[in-house]
Amino acid sequence: MRSRVAALLALVLMLPSAQAQLLTDPLGDVEARPLGLAGAPASWDRADLTALDIEETPSALRFTVSVAALTEGEPTPDSALVLIHMRHGDAWYMLHFTQSEDNGAPFAYLHRSSGPSGWGPVIASPRAVLDASAGTFTAEIDRSHFVDGDGTPPEKGHALEDLRVGAYASATYSTLYTPVTEGGANIGDEMPDAGGDPARWDFQYGGGEAQGPVGLGVDPPFRASNGEATTYRLMVTVENLDDADATYRLTTPGLPSNWQVHVAGDQLKVAAGGQATFPVHVTTPFSHQHSAVVAFDVRVERADDPGVFASREVGVHYHTVPQPAGHHDTLHLHSAAWSDIAETVNPMLGGTDGQLSMNAMAEDPGDALEPIRGTSWLAAGEQHFAWTACLAPELAMGLDFDLARDGALDAVFASTVPMSAASLQGELLWLGSGEEMRFCSPSSFGEREQVVLGALAPQTVEIGPAGEAVVQAVFEPAAVADRVEHTVGANLVLRVEMVVPVPALGGTGGVDLMPGATLRLPLLEYHDEPDFVMPENGSMAHDPEGVFVPAQEEGKDAPGLPGVLLVVAFAVLALRRRR
Repeated sequence: MRSRVAALLALVLMLPSAQAQLLTDPLGDVEARPLGLAGAPASWDRADLTALDIEETPSALRFTVSVAALTEGEPTPDSALVLIHMRHGDAWYMLHFTQSEDNGAPFAYLHRSSGPSGWGPVIASPRAVLDASAGTFTAEIDRSHFVDGDGTPPEKGHALEDLRVGAYASATYSTLYTPVTEGGANIGDEMPDAGGDPARWDFQYGGGEAQGPVGLGVDPPFRASNGEATTYRLMVTVENLDDADATYRLTTPGLPSNWQVHVAGDQLKVAAGGQATFPVHVTTPFSHQHSAVVAFDVRVERADDPGVFASREVGVHYHTVPQPAGHHDTLHLHSAAWSDIAETVNPMLGGTDGQLSMNAMAEDPGDALEPIRGTSWLAAGEQHFAWTACLAPELAMGLDFDLARDGALDAVFASTVPMSAASLQGELLWLGSGEEMRFCSPSSFGEREQVVLGALAPQTVEIGPAGEAVVQAVFEPAAVADRVEHTVGANLVLRVEMVVPVPALGGTGGVDLMPGATLRLPLLEYHDEPDFVMPENGSMAHDPEGVFVPAQEEGKDAPGLPGVLLVVAFAVLALRRRR
């Protein structure tokens, strides 16, 4: 007999856990070590730490580091390097922010580090946002990256511990990893200061409770929403850890009164040492509350002994940044310029001078509002320019395209030299889950599955000398886009390409995608398809391919079960003996 005990779960209806200021540090304590020179000049303000804040949602952790001052768009004597060290259990991590001295786009990298102050392999490259007016760096990182040494993901009762921050001044972008020295002394700041206690962040979501020989898993435990009235399918697995067959009942403590949970019955029989997986459908009303979280428990208990039970926290996360869907059908493209050096050198080598992202926000705090030069190359006597934009945050819902409608790309392209009879084309890709992408570029897609959801109808573009072309290209969805199932870790990518039949004459130049481009998609609201029929009267037909416990006798009422709409029998999709 085995048991697992964790924190008791209850109903949660809240905003993502309030942003907590875990560490603070006084102004003006940047030092040049080992000389101990405090009161650093203003050029060191970006190395003068003031606070560390963490905000948590069911899917991510948002880190915000504040410094005395940051500038944007103006060269400075140094570049920024901020390191956040932390551990979950015996697994150490380091979040690393950088920004070059010419104030290009900030970058963030999460390392699985070798110890309290060591470096290690990069396991995530979240988008970094710099707010010069507030003096902050921010990055949001998927919670799944912060597993402990045994591979256990974050959950209630666990914590990020030994949180410490270091900020340093660096002479150039190429020497970010080595703090600049002045008179043989490193310039930097630490939080907490020497001798101070590191911070701790207790995880607010996830996990469950178990007592006795039973286990319970829910995949995925939280679903993303834009607030639409819909139904979510959660796959629940019950594991019988006993040496005898057992029958279980399902309850949903804390279920909101205007929500419904649909299952295919009130009792589930699982063989000794076996497990059963079945769908639970959660129906929610319309609720336009971006940033909110609604959570409740899924609980199973032995029918003959309620003291043997297991529960898991589940729910819906109404994302702060809307996901693409029927009432958020327009994606806005946002830019991040890399640096002045990249802007000069990269286009000469056929590269781009920045990176594009897209989401349903018309105004994104991370948008540099800069033109982005297309990556260029010559092939068969033609000159190609291409742009790639990834959805950020990544795709967290399924998609349902209306194949009877078209969408449109609205964009402005500019060139320093004439581009005559250029052809514009493009496609929207669905990328399956896979390794973390360091950058949004085809070379980073790796072995991820790629599905073309639709294409831009080819269009001829004319750009005069030092001119612009306003383009509206029709987006035609592909048949495969009729329904795109929700997949954890998937993403959307827009690829746009301009082909010039004859290389441009009149000087060296390229094509820029100007700020403000949008992609309107013919989307409907997405709903999970039920695995069984759910008539309005609450009765339910079972899946004939399932495995079932005996059904109730016809005409008898189902016994009461709090928060669950009861019907004939559990739809057991998988039942196998544990080996």
